[in-house]
Amino acid sequence: MKSSKKDDQHLQDLLKQLPYISDTTDKDELLARISQKPAEKDSPKRKRNTRHIPVFVSLLTTIIILVIVPFALYSSSPTEEKSSYNEASDQATSVESGQHGDESGMVAEEFATEQGSPKTLSDKPLESHVLQNKGEKSIMYGTIQATIGNNVIPLALVLPETQEGIGLDVIKDYLQEQKWGIDAETFQTAAQPVTDKASYYLFRAPGADRGFLIPIDLNTQTSIAAALNEMKQNREASHVYRTIPTEIQFSVSTENQLEITLSNNAALPNTQEGITMIDAILMTAKSFGYAYVTFHNTKVNQIGDYDLSKPIKVPKAVNPITIDR
Repeated sequence: MKSSKKDDQHLQDLLKQLPYISDTTDKDELLARISQKPAEKDSPKRKRNTRHIPVFVSLLTTIIILVIVPFALYSSSPTEEKSSYNEASDQATSVESGQHGDESGMVAEEFATEQGSPKTLSDKPLESHVLQNKGEKSIMYGTIQATIGNNVIPLALVLPETQEGIGLDVIKDYLQEQKWGIDAETFQTAAQPVTDKASYYLFRAPGADRGFLIPIDLNTQTSIAAALNEMKQNREASHVYRTIPTEIQFSVSTENQLEITLSNNAALPNTQEGITMIDAILMTAKSFGYAYVTFHNTKVNQIGDYDLSKPIKVPKAVNPITIDR
């Protein structure tokens, strides 16, 4: 114990020998400093909030893709896109044109049927409107009135060998008023066929299933060439139609006999229209007093029963109707 006391005394003596140091710091300030340090040690450091960073990065990436990718695609293949667009447009136009083309064809065919065009539909057999000079036949000539207009139709009734019991009542039964657009009650017999100068056209009543060649009287000064060229014109107001197509160009020679030479590259059509044209030309030639007609440069040698390689004799009569009772 005594030794401990001595040590304490000795320590105090040593402390007294140290130089005196005076601290001028304010006590309150010093206290504040001492109090602040433990608080800093105990308080954890604030960490940055990184939870929203992935969301932001994803959003930014999406925006970049939406902006850059379409631009890159457009820049890399503008011709391809334009080509595809043009192809689609062409296809649409073709389909539309095809539809309109089909509709126009149907309207034209319907108009031709109803208005009496000289063209016969393809499902009907070809027919001639004249009676050829083949064999001796008993013929009764006559005329009949159309149900529309003032068109008078010449007829040639081919009678059977035995004519007993064939009167006007029987003949009228063969004249199909509804199908042909004629008035059977107006039928009259004639002593001989029409022989005056005339151009022959085709009459067809609306909805009728057959047509008739009818003569349109001409001035006595009219030439055969003028008469044939006039036959290219329609007279639609009277349901009378051309018998020579407008595209057929020809020259006419009358030195020895009537000769018709085609002067362009159009071939005579081997159709109902072609047969009707030759029928009408032959009947017109007959009204001018010609017995034969020769065709040149026709491109074809045969149309129906007509042999175009040699002169053709004019018909015996027009619009034959066979009475087979």
